Amino acid sequence: MESLPENYESPMIGRRIGVYELTEELGRGGMGIVYLANRVDGEFRQTVAVKLIKRGMDTDLILKRFRRERQITATLDHPNIAYFLGGGSTEDGLPYFVMEYIEGKPLYQFCNDNKLDIKERLQIFRQICEAVEAAHQKKIIHRDLKPSNILVKPDGTTKLLDFGIAKVLDCNLNETEIDTTATAMRVMTPEYASPEQISGEHISNSSDIYSLGVILYEILTGHRPYRLKRQVPHEVVRIIQEEMPLPPSVTNSDAEMEIEDLSFISQEGNLFAELQHSRETSISNPNIKDLDKIVLKALNKNSARRYKSAAEFAEDITNYLENRPVKAESVYVETVAIKKRRKKSVAILPFKIIGAESSKNTDDIFLGIGLADALVSRLSGVRRLIVRPTSSVLPFAEENPIEAGKKIGVNFILDGTIRRVGDRIRVSVQLLSVGENSARWAEKFDEKFTDVLELEDSISEKVAKVLLPQLTGRERRRLEKRGTNNTQAYQAYLRGRYFANQFTDEALLKSIQCYNEAIEIDPDYALPHLGIADFYIWSSVFGELPSQNAYPKAKEYIQTALSIDDSLGEAYALLAFVTLLFDWNWSEAERLIKRALELNPNNHFAHECYSNFYSTQGIFDEAYDEIRQAEELDPLSPRAKLMTSWTFYQGKDFKQGIAKSEQANEMKSDFPQGLMHFGNSLAHFGRAKEAVEALSKGILLWRNSAMAKYMLCYAYAAEGQIEEARKIVNELLENAEKGHVKPYFIAMAFAAIGENDEAFKWFEKAIAERNEWMVWFGTDPKLDTLRKDVRYRIF
Repeated sequence: MESLPENYESPMIGRRIGVYELTEELGRGGMGIVYLANRVDGEFRQTVAVKLIKRGMDTDLILKRFRRERQITATLDHPNIAYFLGGGSTEDGLPYFVMEYIEGKPLYQFCNDNKLDIKERLQIFRQICEAVEAAHQKKIIHRDLKPSNILVKPDGTTKLLDFGIAKVLDCNLNETEIDTTATAMRVMTPEYASPEQISGEHISNSSDIYSLGVILYEILTGHRPYRLKRQVPHEVVRIIQEEMPLPPSVTNSDAEMEIEDLSFISQEGNLFAELQHSRETSISNPNIKDLDKIVLKALNKNSARRYKSAAEFAEDITNYLENRPVKAESVYVETVAIKKRRKKSVAILPFKIIGAESSKNTDDIFLGIGLADALVSRLSGVRRLIVRPTSSVLPFAEENPIEAGKKIGVNFILDGTIRRVGDRIRVSVQLLSVGENSARWAEKFDEKFTDVLELEDSISEKVAKVLLPQLTGRERRRLEKRGTNNTQAYQAYLRGRYFANQFTDEALLKSIQCYNEAIEIDPDYALPHLGIADFYIWSSVFGELPSQNAYPKAKEYIQTALSIDDSLGEAYALLAFVTLLFDWNWSEAERLIKRALELNPNNHFAHECYSNFYSTQGIFDEAYDEIRQAEELDPLSPRAKLMTSWTFYQGKDFKQGIAKSEQANEMKSDFPQGLMHFGNSLAHFGRAKEAVEALSKGILLWRNSAMAKYMLCYAYAAEGQIEEARKIVNELLENAEKGHVKPYFIAMAFAAIGENDEAFKWFEKAIAERNEWMVWFGTDPKLDTLRKDVRYRIF
């Protein structure tokens, strides 16, 4: 409805139309004006709304459209649609019609004034769906669904208005039908129109479903799904036809989501934040991501993939409200596609060392990889950039940069060389556009070896400005932030990162030495503390250290890092991992994960941790979404493939688990972890013999891993070789007498050979040790045979 000038008084006020006297103008739209009116014929008292044609708009086309709207309104009879009370012609011969007067507020104003929560807003929205379904049952497509056409009465009853550009599919109602496509294009509100509607293509009921999706998106998030900076027709068509909106649940944490028209932002902000904070656990409350699925199904570009009807849309809202599974499918593919379009991706190749002598110098080697890794960390702080982790880039260090960029799957690649001359380093850097096969920026630096921190400052700042010319103040502060101002501490940390990226036992021990050296030089340097915490965590996960010894130390180092710098997203991700695996506190783990993703939404490990959070509770659709996002952010890391394989295994999708582990093994030959995950899923897929071969080879390569051995027990049992499995159990027991073997691994081995009494005894020990692997006790397929045992329920 159009807004009226202050103190405006219509000349129609006081005029009698039929048995009604006009007392107040309520609003005006494209062709009509609605007045408040009272019945004055003395028969009875009644307050109504009367709709008239605007002065000067009584053309044949408008008259036909108005009569058509009147006929449509007269046909509809539903409690959530404004009731038609009659009509006629004025003394001037112009048509009018009378509707019930609704004492209510526009949709968004009602929601915000009454501070409605998610549940209450969904109950309101469900009524709108029911009103639209009633119209569709009469073969009427509204075509102009928007918040201003929806009023809500004080008791929460919604009323749908204005069928001025509706399309009628029933030939019996089509006596006054005209070709309104062009007119509808002019008067409709493009922000709520479907892709097919905005491009002038054939429309169906599905177009209204799309508009309902936009309305739901807005009442949940406080803003519309699209950013229409200019109302230029071709730009509007392009955005609505091509750009998929972000899922509603992530827009609250997306600081780069720019909204130009602030007039339609909800006063209450994003309701998802309220819902997230109000949830005590993910088990007892509806899943936020189900709302993402519902909204994005309605907003699908392909009309055939939306809800088939408004009734089906309303039914899925009911499913959500009543904690039942929703019918809408996963939104992962659309989510990742949006992130790709909205954010620029970059990979940083290890800097190549020039000079035969320098290539043998360990300091130069670690500088080449360490500097690249440090730049990855620095640039990852810019939320609008997706920076590939070093683990995904290292295999392509010697390839042509453009070809490497294509394989890594990024828009840009940073390539550089280092030449050391005495106490100086000469660095040449170029930022290449992979798609254009050209350089966007190149520069040379000549610094003292002791000024490597300033070198990192300069490179990161200039790369960011080339990719994002308009840096926000927050982005600039993140880029300028150093972990330390001490060059020696920084160089020690770079050496630690160099060794950590090799991921061998010997190299990991060297990394700890380097991190400790960095901390000794600068105790207020946060990142080395995280490096040590990472070492303790994975040493425990893989069975090298007892959980109760490793995790408290890891937590201590993480908390020290956060006391130094509480803006480190990677610190919150690690703390969430510890909280989940050792503290077994799911709600606190989720809070920490969300904080990590708020600080850096492109942190692949945070998404991996979120996947673990979901899968340990048996919520696998969400677990798959998160682990796929983690893999998408670190696509060429064998480890990322294995984490996806593990998640599919937990969800009993063994075929996918095998496929992902095969991808990891193709990336890295003689990969013990890859062989372990490969055999783990094979044993459940009717390929026990292959599982035995893979796991046996993995054990030889991985220092007799107890984790791989318990999996081999299952493979032997699946093949019918119980005695071979029993030998492994005895071997694990012997090793436990000599040193540390995780009780969980021994318990699993006993379960494999069917000795449940011994299995439960060792599971009790695992609980006493607070063994991290117990988080999988509720989902691991290997324990299906134990789940009927009353002792399992006690656990």
